[in-house]
Amino acid sequence: MSIHLTHAEIVEKSKQLPAFPSVVTQILETMEDDNSTLGELVEHIERDPVITGRVVALANSVSMQGRHKVKMGDVYTATSMIGMSKLREVVVGLSMAEFARSAKLETRFWEHSVSVGICAQELAKSVGASTDFAFVAGLLHDMGQLWLSRFYPTEFAAACRDAEAGRMPIVEAEQKYFGLDHCRIGLFVGELWGLPEIVLNAIQYHHHPEAEMDKLVAVTHVAEVIANALSLGVRSGSQVAYLSSTACNKLHIDFAGDMQHLFGRMEARAEYACWIFRK
Repeated sequence: MSIHLTHAEIVEKSKQLPAFPSVVTQILETMEDDNSTLGELVEHIERDPVITGRVVALANSVSMQGRHKVKMGDVYTATSMIGMSKLREVVVGLSMAEFARSAKLETRFWEHSVSVGICAQELAKSVGASTDFAFVAGLLHDMGQLWLSRFYPTEFAAACRDAEAGRMPIVEAEQKYFGLDHCRIGLFVGELWGLPEIVLNAIQYHHHPEAEMDKLVAVTHVAEVIANALSLGVRSGSQVAYLSSTACNKLHIDFAGDMQHLFGRMEARAEYACWIFRK
């Protein structure tokens, strides 16, 4: 049975989800503001005692592994140990992990998203794109599928079975059952949450990057292909059916070359990140 989803229905049902973490929106704003300071970032983080505790614990763990063991008790000091970019990554990841748990989203969806976020970040570093935005885009790229899984689990499972059986790509199966694919649904949800345009583009076009050749779109597309190829938190129903040559050309990627070092870092970091955010 086909369901014809509308923008209004997607927005209305999205209000039934737990509140999107405000600290994530605030951190995204600091990423867009060249004049933002470390103090402002720390101020946002300290409003959430759970996240504050996890950040300080991580910094202490890093310190205990080094030559100079220093017990630290505040976020500002902790940042000097783990770095501002790492701080953003950890806080966004932990906040979204809590959101996923409260929204009762399946672990397999979340671990796929974390893995794509890590792959996108490593890929962005190698091609000179924003690593912070790449991590966030990878983390949120499949929010449309998470929405479908939450509100229409039976129909979404049928769409995934069609894709897994090789009958059609997942976006075509979703269009068959819902009239929209998860990329478009993710765009509507992201707009409701106030995500920046650069992230919204990555969410909307990661399955068809030729339509919007922003560098972050290309990074997100290729990162998901790599995550699936390496079986990092893989979900067969979500797999991108092809690797866009246009996206590879945009990033000047040559898969014929030696990329084992990059793949090794992606695998190690994805495994560790899934473990950290699972705790």
